[in-house]
Amino acid sequence: MNTNIFKIIFLLVAFLVLPDFAKAANTFYVDGGAVDDTGSGAQNSPKKYITSGLQLMLGGDTLIIEDGIYAGENNMIGDYSNPRYYPPSGTVGTYTMIQARNVEQVIIDGEYLRAPFSMIGVVGRDYLHIDGIHFRRGVAGVFNIRGSYNKVTNCGMEDGLASNTDTETEIASVIGGSSYTLIEDCWVWGKGRYGFYTSSSNGGANHVIFRRIVVRFDSSPSGEKPTSGIRFYNGDTNSAQNVVVLDSNIASDAYYPEAVGTGGGSSTTGEPNHTFYGIISLNNLGMSGYHFEMTRNPVLISNSVVWGGDMGIESSGNNTAGLVINAQNVTAGQNTRYEFYRNINYTGMLMNVADSIAVTESGGQAYLNPNSLSNSEHYIAPGGSAGQSTGSTLITEVALNEKLKYLPRPESGTAGATILYQIGVSGTLHGEAGWNTTTTQPLWPFANEAMWAAKMKTYNASGPGGNRGFAALAGSTQTPLTDYIWGYLGNPKPDIYGENDIVAPSAPTGLGAL
Repeated sequence: MNTNIFKIIFLLVAFLVLPDFAKAANTFYVDGGAVDDTGSGAQNSPKKYITSGLQLMLGGDTLIIEDGIYAGENNMIGDYSNPRYYPPSGTVGTYTMIQARNVEQVIIDGEYLRAPFSMIGVVGRDYLHIDGIHFRRGVAGVFNIRGSYNKVTNCGMEDGLASNTDTETEIASVIGGSSYTLIEDCWVWGKGRYGFYTSSSNGGANHVIFRRIVVRFDSSPSGEKPTSGIRFYNGDTNSAQNVVVLDSNIASDAYYPEAVGTGGGSSTTGEPNHTFYGIISLNNLGMSGYHFEMTRNPVLISNSVVWGGDMGIESSGNNTAGLVINAQNVTAGQNTRYEFYRNINYTGMLMNVADSIAVTESGGQAYLNPNSLSNSEHYIAPGGSAGQSTGSTLITEVALNEKLKYLPRPESGTAGATILYQIGVSGTLHGEAGWNTTTTQPLWPFANEAMWAAKMKTYNASGPGGNRGFAALAGSTQTPLTDYIWGYLGNPKPDIYGENDIVAPSAPTGLGAL
C-alpha cells in the first residue's frame, strides 16, 4: 500500500475513534433575537434557543450567549429544559464553557415555573465553566450545579422561589456528591432558605470554594426554617473566602438564622476542615454572623467582620462534641446579644478567641464562655457587659474611635480583622497553588459591583424592596459596595491602597486564566 495513503487512513481512523475532547474545540452562538432556530450555531448563523446551542456541543466546546432575556423550557439548562439536555463534561485543561457575551446582560428567566440551571436529575458533569449569566426567578432554586472541577464565575442568582411560596428552597447550591467546585465573583439575592450552600445529599460536597460571593436576603421562607447566607451542609474540607452577607431581611420565625454556618440535618461527616477567611457579615438583623451545628471538628475563622446582627460567633447547636472554633482577628460589634458565644449546655465544644475586637451594644455582652481569650480588646457600651473577658483589654470610646474607623481594618495594633486583599488566586480550585493565600491583588472594589448593585436596587419581588443598604448607593458611585462597607462607621471611604480613583475591575476577557 502506498505510504501516503496508509498515513491518510491512519489519521482518519484516529480522528474517528479519539474522544470528543481530543478534537479541536468549537465555539457556538445563541442569540434570542434570531428569526428562528435553523441557524448552524456559527457566529453569523446563531441558534435561537439555548437548548439548541447545547446540543451542538462536545466536551471542551464553548457556547456564547448574546445579550437578552431567555425564558421558556427551550432556554433552560438541565432538569427543566425541553428537550432535556445537560452540558457535556470537559476535561483537564479543556473546560466546557457557557458564557454570556457581556457580564450580567444575559438573563435566563425561570418565571417561577422552572429552575434556569439545574442538575439534580443527572449524575453530574465535570469541568464546566459558567460565566457572566444572570439566573433569575427559579422554582426549586435558581441555580443547582453537580459534578467536580466546575467553575461558576461572574454570575447573578436571583430568587430561588416565588414570594407566595414557603418551601425549604435555596437560591443556589452545589449539590451533594460534588467536589472541587469554585463559585467566584457571584452575587445572590431575593428569596430563599439559603443564599448559596452545599447540599447534604450523596454524602455532601467537599473541597468547594465560595470566593467573593455577595449575598443579600430580601425574604426567606416562613415556618421556622433554617436560613443561612452560605452554609456547608454535611460536607468536609470546604472554604469560604472574602464572602459578604449583608443588609438581609428574613422571616421573623427563621430557625437559627446565620450569615455563615456549617452542619445540619443528619450530618455524618462531622464537618471536618472547613475554613473561613476574610468574611464580612454586616447589617443582618436577627441573624448570627456564624453558627455551627452538627459539627464535630475544628473550624478556622480568620480576619472576619461580624457586625450588626443578633450574635457574632455562636456555637450552640446539637451534636457538636469535638467542635473547636478557632477565631482569630475577628471584629465583632453591635450585635444584639453576644459578640462571642459558646453555649455550655452542649458539652465537648471549645471556642478559642485571639487578636479580636468586641464592641457591645446596650444590653449586649462581649464574651460568654470562651475557653481561651488572648491579645484582644473590647469596648462596652452603657448597659452592656464584658462577660468572661480575661485576656481582653477594656478600651475607651475615644480609643475605639481612633482604632476602628473602618470595619475592614484597624488603624493600630494587632487586634481586629484586616480584609484588604483577595484571598486565593482567582480561578484556583481547592488545593491548587495559591488557592488559600493572601494575594497582592486588591479586594476593593469587587468586580462589577456597580452593575450588580443596580440590579439589586430595582428588585421588588419580595420583602421590603431592593433600594436599601449598599444597593441604595447604585447610580451615585461606581463602587457602592466598597463605599458602603468602608463608610459604615460614619467615616468617608479612605484612599484604601494609597492610590486615588481606583476603578472597579471588570470581568476577565477570554477567561484564559480560569
